[in-house]
Amino acid sequence: MSDSNDVILSFVEETVFAQTPSGPPTLKDLRVLKDSLVEDITLVSSAELRPDRQVVDVLRTTFNSKGNIDFELNFLGQSEFFQAGLMSDAGWDAQVQQISALISADSGDNKFTRSSGDFGPLGPVGSWVHVSGFSDPANNGFFKITDIPLAIRMDVAGSALVTEGPTTVTLTRGRWIVNGRKFRSFSIERDYSDLATEFAVHRGMAVESFDLAVPLDGWLTGSIGFLGHSEISGSATVGDGSNTAATLNKPMDASLSGMAILENIGVLDGVTGITLSVINNLRKLTELGIEGVLQYKPGKIDVRGRLRMYFADSVLMNKYLGFIETSLTLILSDENSKTLLIDIPRAILHNGTRVAEGINTDLIADFTFSGFKHPTELITIRIQEFDI
Repeated sequence: MSDSNDVILSFVEETVFAQTPSGPPTLKDLRVLKDSLVEDITLVSSAELRPDRQVVDVLRTTFNSKGNIDFELNFLGQSEFFQAGLMSDAGWDAQVQQISALISADSGDNKFTRSSGDFGPLGPVGSWVHVSGFSDPANNGFFKITDIPLAIRMDVAGSALVTEGPTTVTLTRGRWIVNGRKFRSFSIERDYSDLATEFAVHRGMAVESFDLAVPLDGWLTGSIGFLGHSEISGSATVGDGSNTAATLNKPMDASLSGMAILENIGVLDGVTGITLSVINNLRKLTELGIEGVLQYKPGKIDVRGRLRMYFADSVLMNKYLGFIETSLTLILSDENSKTLLIDIPRAILHNGTRVAEGINTDLIADFTFSGFKHPTELITIRIQEFDI
């Protein structure tokens, strides 16, 4: 009899849909809370009229894998699935870090300048950089690049800069992905390690959705939703037996000081929770003469979420009432300052409320939101990982 504690989930990206790479491949282990991966089948019973009242036959018409993997959010722990969930056209763009003694902060036009060197590699415009090393705390932290008009000038949005420098400064542009159109699929293996020779593999697993939840306190959690081709049983791993270990970074804690929710690139005070969902609206393709799923095709990306905060003023409520566009950014850090930054540069608030929910309760402003294509950045969502 198997025990849930002994189950090991691991995965590998496929190069051909629903085919585990040959080799055999090296699988990568996952840290999970639970999984609900199953094969789903559709049966049709014969409707033939019979005096013996029995069903003469049953037909399996369709089958496919589906389900979720739930996790506690940790740095780099879900990177491959975030990439697949955004259908990023390219892989993760590498992190860039510059250390220079020639950097100055300039309150005029809110810009960083340098006497030599080049800010260009920190781009593109729209991405975020982390700055450290200035004496004035206003000049340190996360800033969004709004322009790099010259190699020696970088305009940013964020806190108002205070003129300072030149001094030795470290600038880090975390590696990044944005939403795109590239379809990716995975083979996901479940190893019942206490049974030695019992394995299950779900093939052709595409990311239909991913969800993140930032609570008022406790661990940050999430769930990856999959649609796939099929499940098979095996007596040995489909990998080479030398799995890559899962990341050891500690799960992110909502109480840490590095956590911040930004609206219109300004820190929101009094946030009690935020959730985010990305949905790909995959549709299943089948074909006459081919059993099972031929392929999945993506629909429009749907970026949505919910924001709750203590009601203290009408600033955000007026944006909802006036149908005024804004932006939302989640800065999620662990105890070692390793940071996941999620940027929705164009967002609309809807379903806003600020009602008295009962006796002896705080009044909460409650909003849902959606992301849309930004007119100049040409994206809906950006994710960056900062190893700082």
